[in-house]
Amino acid sequence: MDIFSSTLFDIMDTVNKEHKQCVIMGDMNIGLLQFEIHLKTSNYLDNWFKNGFLPTITKPTRITSTSGALIDHIYTNNITTAGK
Repeated sequence: MDIFSSTLFDIMDTVNKEHKQCVIMGDMNIGLLQFEIHLKTSNYLDNWFKNGFLPTITKPTRITSTSGALIDHIYTNNITTAGK
C-alpha cells in the first residue's frame, strides 16, 4: 500500500501542477469505511483531500448478507462534478 500510495500521489502532484481536471478510478481493495480504525487507510484518504480530490462513491460497493465494504474508488478534482 505504501508504494502504491506514493506513486499515486506523485501522479496527483503532476496533475495539480499542470492544473488539469482529472478522474482516477479503480478497484483499489482499500476499504475506505475502515478509515477511523486503520491508520494507513486514514492517511490514504487524507492525501486525496490534501491534493484537492473528492470521492464520488461514499457507500459500500461490495455487500454481503453480513457486511459491506467500499473498495471501488472514483475520485475527481473537478468539484463541480463530484457526487453527480
